[in-house]
Amino acid sequence: MAEGAELVCSARNQVDQAVAVVNALTPEPTIAQAEFSEYRDQVKIFRDAVEEIRE
Repeated sequence: MAEGAELVCSARNQVDQAVAVVNALTPEPTIAQAEFSEYRDQVKIFRDAVEEIRE
């Protein structure tokens, strides 16, 4: 179990780095912006799941 938690936490760090890159992008109002929004929603779901595991 601990090994799995370490993998999830490591993945979270990678996701956080990816979110920082995405947030730095300033796409014009196009479909790309909707895709970024959807990506951020998925990241939030992932982060919430990680927090549940940590607790």
